[in-house]
Amino acid sequence: MAAQALSAGSSAEFVDACALAAVDAAAARHRGLEVNVGGVSLSFYRARDGTLTCIETACPHAGHRLCDGYAADPGDIEDLLPGTGVLATCPAHSYVYDTKTGACLASFGAGAGRCVVRETRINEDRVLVSAEASPETPPLVLPKERSNAIGMRCVELALDEKFGGLDPIAKDLLRRLLH
Repeated sequence: MAAQALSAGSSAEFVDACALAAVDAAAARHRGLEVNVGGVSLSFYRARDGTLTCIETACPHAGHRLCDGYAADPGDIEDLLPGTGVLATCPAHSYVYDTKTGACLASFGAGAGRCVVRETRINEDRVLVSAEASPETPPLVLPKERSNAIGMRCVELALDEKFGGLDPIAKDLLRRLLH
């Protein structure tokens, strides 16, 4: 599909990326939708409240495809950290990234990095994305306990989806491993 430029009151150029229905289908599976736009692999996420976010697909830590990991809706961690975008969990190392800011909210090692965020818009049934990366937001520093709790919640959600729920003993073991 050819990219179409759109200017809608901003100096940034927006290009047509994909159908909104395709992003919704990926969100229903708790995943991001990977789309190549202008030679860059982007992952699109949509929260239950309709918020649409986009990050570059490669995990900043080790390059794995974030769209293949579990995508947690912000409502699933609202008690731990309000105001985030969808949380993309790296399928390889379980680092958790906020798709709204690009910040790594939970990591279990060094070198987590920060995702590159792209601004998105919806035009009827199409998703448009900025041709340029969004400016970086100030770094988010969380206490280790909160970071671990967010990481654990995302891992629990992913395991619940994959295996149909964790029993209390497995959840307790997981908590002990992460603290």
